Parts: sequence; C-alpha cells; structure tokens
Amino acid sequence: MKAEVKKKWIADLRSGEFKQSSGMLVEGTKGQSLLGVPRDVPPVGYCCLGVLATQSPDGVWGYPGDSVFEGEKFGTLDCMTWNDDDKLTFEQIADKIESLSFNVPARAL
Repeated sequence: MKAEVKKKWIADLRSGEFKQSSGMLVEGTKGQSLLGVPRDVPPVGYCCLGVLATQSPDGVWGYPGDSVFEGEKFGTLDCMTWNDDDKLTFEQIADKIESLSFNVPARAL
C-alpha cells in the first residue's frame, strides 16, 4: 500500500467524518449497498474499506481489491473481520493498521 494512501486512510478513520456501518462497503439511505453506484449518491454509513474507497479516482463506489494491500501484513478479509465481526471502532481499526504496517511502497492504488 502506498504510504500516502495509508496515511490518509488512517486519518480518515480517526476523523469522525464517517459514520461506521457494517455488512456493506457503503450504505445508502434505505439500508442498501451503494457498490457500483455513482459516487454523487451520498452514503449514510461506511465500513472501514468504504472509507478507503473514498480515495479511489473512479466515479463509482467500488471495492478496494486485494492488490491495494500489497506489501502489508493484513488484507481485505482482516479489515472486514475487524469491522463486521469484531465490531472494532474506526479508531481501533486505525490502530491495527498502524501496528501491522510495513511501510513498504507498493504499486497498487
């Protein structure tokens, strides 16, 4: 993962600007997933990977693939488990990301 992407993701998780939800990347006003929907449709909630997806240059809400985590000791499944199963707060997830980081530059995202 690129250092600047990770730094912004951690800062965003700690910012208080994103309401945490679970079970989907980004949650719409009616509890539906916004995956694949244009990003001008504002979400009401995010999983930790949804917060990461806000950095994507694409114009739709998309899933950050495993290649994003190249060079890290964690991946998408870890993030989903922390958010959805373990019910960690965004602050706790940010702490985990920092503690498991290699700070090795990667080619993805």
